[in-house]
Amino acid sequence: MKRILLLFAVFGTFFGTMAAQKTEATPKTKSVLLFGYATSFKDSVVYLTTPQSLPVADIKNGAEARAPYTLQWTSYMNARADVQHPVCVLFQVEKEKEAEKQLARLKRRATKEGFKRIVEVQPDEFSFLVVTPTPATSSTSTQETSEPVTNSEQP
Repeated sequence: MKRILLLFAVFGTFFGTMAAQKTEATPKTKSVLLFGYATSFKDSVVYLTTPQSLPVADIKNGAEARAPYTLQWTSYMNARADVQHPVCVLFQVEKEKEAEKQLARLKRRATKEGFKRIVEVQPDEFSFLVVTPTPATSSTSTQETSEPVTNSEQP
């Protein structure tokens, strides 16, 4: 009888660890919330996007992973006719409550600093497109395409 109980305990432990390994082996796709903030020092308007959920696992790896999203936001703001020389910032949070707190804080700060109008850019006007990283695009390829910035206004 003791051997049977011991046998059941061994098999139970074996199958329990196998089941736990299978559930841990499935990759979890995390999502992060991104929203953009932009302003121009020549105007008293602040532009904010609504927080948008992106199913991206690699975005936590730093500024290099967020660069395509920052570029999307900056390109959109540069294309607008009513904004000259925008300063664009991208915010990343993991929870909806954090996003709401951060947006409220940014709106409060903007009104304190004298910005007269806060424009919320709706998702139908602008939304982030999911960028999937490819092994071919690495930091070396961006270094090859980057050129030194020259100021053409100086004599």
